[in-house]
Amino acid sequence: MTGRGRRSNTVVLSSPLHRQPDFPLRVSISRRRSQIRSMPHRIHSLDVTRGLAMVLAILQHSYLNADSSLFSDSGKWFMWTTTNLAPVAFVAVSGAASSYSLLSNSDWCRAYRQTVVRAFVLLTVAHFLINLSSYPWALHQGLLRGSEDLPWIEQLALGFPITDTIAVCLLISPVFVVCFGQRLRAIIIVVLIAATIAVTGLAVPTSAPFPMLREALFGVLGDFRISGEPKTFWWPLVPWLGVFLSGTIFGECLARFAHSKLDARVLVIQLIRSTAALGICSLLLTLGYMLLKAQYLQVWGPEVFRAMYPSRTTTLLPGYLALLTLILAAITYVVDVQGHFDRVLWVLSVFGRTSVFAFIIQFLIVESGPAVIGLTGSLGPLGVSFLFGSSLVLVWLLSYLYGRVRGG
Repeated sequence: MTGRGRRSNTVVLSSPLHRQPDFPLRVSISRRRSQIRSMPHRIHSLDVTRGLAMVLAILQHSYLNADSSLFSDSGKWFMWTTTNLAPVAFVAVSGAASSYSLLSNSDWCRAYRQTVVRAFVLLTVAHFLINLSSYPWALHQGLLRGSEDLPWIEQLALGFPITDTIAVCLLISPVFVVCFGQRLRAIIIVVLIAATIAVTGLAVPTSAPFPMLREALFGVLGDFRISGEPKTFWWPLVPWLGVFLSGTIFGECLARFAHSKLDARVLVIQLIRSTAALGICSLLLTLGYMLLKAQYLQVWGPEVFRAMYPSRTTTLLPGYLALLTLILAAITYVVDVQGHFDRVLWVLSVFGRTSVFAFIIQFLIVESGPAVIGLTGSLGPLGVSFLFGSSLVLVWLLSYLYGRVRGG
């Protein structure tokens, strides 16, 4: 692709894992397509999508330093609604990568052992480093878990980032991937989301262990901005397992494509059809919520409707998955059908290939940095924009250098 965006008979390519050059290489389209199919280690569509999710995560965390009174209601709604795609994308792409690894490997037991190692790293190293990186911001916001008398090292242990939930999903999801087909998995996903709404909306345990257990498994009522923040667990297992399993369906399609059992054009068409179905489903669920609330609010009570409130793990989830599927379809079409992998996609893929490192370091730069110098809660639109832009560049540069040192 030329600098003006016109097609040429050459395209930009990044080399396979462990041999990533400083700048993309130029090869012919036919050679590019053959190389894409022969790369078992990296899936460009997943790396790019994970990189886009990282950009949204940095934007959302930059906004956490804002003075909300300086933003309009529509601006706040747009910011939260847009950036909430980030955790959905992270978890779903992790599910896709996990199922791809299992199903494209002739020895899935060996692949699962590798998955166990990755989960262990997330539960130990990533857990501690994320809590350490975000500690100044959490201290400033009063979000430390447990008693204030606990030593800081114990405070760090009591934070449960999204990577912990992903790690648990990595450990238990192979049972669903290996034993159940796509349709049955889709039914299980619906059951998990429905169970989340039912338990948070209807069950009201009073004994000490049950509220914490319910929060760990199902979360708080609907959107935490409506019902209040979680006390400990921000990423409950049951609904996010549903998101993770949604990604495993795409990962299975990728494994079929990698083994030449599914044409890239057919995969793109399937993704577009899924986008339309998921979008319509989200629209109908949201409209149904509004109609039911208008008719039965006094009969069923407010807690039921707070549990059903449109959010990233309730009626808006199909919409987020529809947007994510559309992004994957577009990237798959550009990379695997047209044979292009230009500089923009390469830049995003750097985040994708170093996602755990980038996720850890952005907490230190975007959250704790402003907290240390006293900027948390004081930034207006211009300040948030500057923090986002500068942090994005710095996190990318550090991620690129980390990938070079690691040999990626």
